[in-house]
Amino acid sequence: MYFFKFNLLFAFVLLIDVTVSLYLKDSYSKKITFSSNIQEHDLPTSLKNQKFDNTYDLSDESLKFLTRYKRQLRNSKRKQQARNRQKQQRQAQQSRQRQRNSLHHRRQRQPRISPAAMRRARERENQYRRRMMAAHADAARRSHEAAENAKSNAMKESPKQEVTTVKTLTEEEAYKANLKKAEKEEKKVPTEEPAKVKENEDT
Repeated sequence: MYFFKFNLLFAFVLLIDVTVSLYLKDSYSKKITFSSNIQEHDLPTSLKNQKFDNTYDLSDESLKFLTRYKRQLRNSKRKQQARNRQKQQRQAQQSRQRQRNSLHHRRQRQPRISPAAMRRARERENQYRRRMMAAHADAARRSHEAAENAKSNAMKESPKQEVTTVKTLTEEEAYKANLKKAEKEEKKVPTEEPAKVKENEDT
């Protein structure tokens, strides 16, 4: 059942195809028949001066020349259209290139650094590092000198204090020694007095 329907459909499509092809062939032959009546702007310069009625009396060679001229004219039109399209494409490409090379796009893109610029940047960085190292060394030297000056000033002031303390210590020691000596002398005096009393009694 389905196969029969498919055959009918195929036959119907084939019939339509044949009909359309015959119709197109007939219309093409009619077009060729009526193409002999050429308009004036399609004629070449050599045929523009002829009368309009004489175009039906042209020979086969003239018709061939006209068909060849029309073909060349169509080809020239196609070539002109192709050239116009190429020109438009080139203009669009150039406009895109100009936009790409504009200031906005150059700012967004990372600039390419030349070797000379890189060398100058390295030299500037090295000079900056040397200046920083010299500044650090100068600051360290100044702090060291300040510490040395403070130490020397402290050493100049400290001996005076030490002398005064030594003097006070020696005075205290001398005072204590005198006290001890006086105490010893006081102890010796009572022991000597009884011996003198006995001597006096004996006498």
